[in-house]
Amino acid sequence: MGAIYVDRELIDMYRFFGLTVNEVAGWERRSRASGGFPTKVEVLWGHHTASGPASDGWPTVNYGTFGAPAKPIANEYHDRQGVIWFSAGGATNTEGAGGPWHHISKDMANAVSWSMEVMNNGVGEPYTDAQEHTLLMANIVFSLYCIKRGWWTLEELRNNRLGTHFEWAPTRKIDLRGPSRWTGGANVKWNYNQFREDVYQGVKYLLTPAQPEPEPLPPEPEPIPGGSLPWAPITEPERVWVPDPMAQREQGQRVVEVQFCLSVLQGPLPGGCDGDYGPTTADHVRWWQGSHGLPVTGEVDIQTARSLGFNAVPQPPPPPVVPIPAPPAASDVWIEPNPFFMIHAGARWAYTVAQHVWGNGNLYPHLEAANPTWPAIGQHIRVPNGAGLPVVVGGAATVRPGDGPYSILRRLWPNDDPNMRLSNFYKWNGGTNRALQPGEKVFIPV
Repeated sequence: MGAIYVDRELIDMYRFFGLTVNEVAGWERRSRASGGFPTKVEVLWGHHTASGPASDGWPTVNYGTFGAPAKPIANEYHDRQGVIWFSAGGATNTEGAGGPWHHISKDMANAVSWSMEVMNNGVGEPYTDAQEHTLLMANIVFSLYCIKRGWWTLEELRNNRLGTHFEWAPTRKIDLRGPSRWTGGANVKWNYNQFREDVYQGVKYLLTPAQPEPEPLPPEPEPIPGGSLPWAPITEPERVWVPDPMAQREQGQRVVEVQFCLSVLQGPLPGGCDGDYGPTTADHVRWWQGSHGLPVTGEVDIQTARSLGFNAVPQPPPPPVVPIPAPPAASDVWIEPNPFFMIHAGARWAYTVAQHVWGNGNLYPHLEAANPTWPAIGQHIRVPNGAGLPVVVGGAATVRPGDGPYSILRRLWPNDDPNMRLSNFYKWNGGTNRALQPGEKVFIPV
């Protein structure tokens, strides 16, 4: 008999994160005949109850906990108002026959799984905003609880700790199904890859250490009395000296500023600040340079301007203009790492396609997970690549006007006999009787 039960810390964590929880009396030790979990909870499954609004809340919980032949059916129920009802703390009878699925052996899910049942009729009833929020948050908090107890890791959460009933028993179960944010509002099976990613990102955010508060900025320094020169009040922009030196015969505002600076620092100039760099101004500049250890030139260069109080920084030359190369023309031939396959007449969905693509029809659940909407003849489907799946690599091309299989194959492999890959072309792209349409994309494995 299993000895591990989920404890009250999970209830406390749910409530801490704002979830509303009702406790069915005795839930702490309620379980199926196998009791608690052998060593830990291995996986969390999502379901819908297939019950209508008239039995929302306690009637559904009461039946699943006390009235159903296979009671208890689930560990927790989510009603249409977003309230969570805790029913059992140990293993339940929610999954039934199915699998294998990742690390869960065939028909062994009941003994090692936690289950959440969302109240929905399963035949087109939209899930409420409250249910969507509650289910997402409950998955995040339950996953955090399992990581905290050392049962799961964050990377395991992304891959093999969250599942739904149609993944465990794809030939007989359709839940979770129905309009929600994970179907784009359509009445189809949920995109559980996206749901898993949303849960993973939520847990990752909660596990990320808080960033330290930024250091406060130092206070502004107190102004130094007398530190502002009279010709450069603090309300004016800072003057920047240009690289070329000031010499005799220059006139203008720049000369006025230098003359005013000299008159303040070493006495009034006989001619005043007239803006004319004549011999008198040049003599005063020489005297200033000699008294400050500068080369005596009579010209106001960068060093002289800096000694007079200017922000004498030479202006750097403008960067060279580098022409931006034109982007290369888009090619209509590329390597496709995540190929696509066109359903053609006579091809049964999923099992047959998996047989075509990988040579193994037992991998069809991966195709269903990547294509939640049932495809029709003539529709492209996505073929996933990932852990445990054979890698499919090949060439892809966009069909040009007038293209046929031979011209496309010659464009992709110009040095090879196109007959070598003709059968693969037909198998992946709709068969021998389908007319290619300009603009569509085709894929041929190597």
